[in-house]
Amino acid sequence: MKSSKITRTLLALAFSRMPRRPVVLSLRRQKNFSGDDHRERGNAKGWVIFVLLSVVGIAVLLVIAGPPLMALFTQLMERAKW
Repeated sequence: MKSSKITRTLLALAFSRMPRRPVVLSLRRQKNFSGDDHRERGNAKGWVIFVLLSVVGIAVLLVIAGPPLMALFTQLMERAKW
């Protein structure tokens, strides 16, 4: 019983003296060849929201301004008499 406690203590002491490098940090540095370590790098959710809001904004503009712009375009084409 006493020897297992001593063994655990010695193992804990040995492992506490080992240099620790977080695996995540070392993997991040290996994959990042550009040199910048930004935490926001690869923010997929932000880009998806940005693209969706842009598409919705363009669709709303087309619904609101589409008919007047089409009428203006048709009027200009009739005046030009291609």
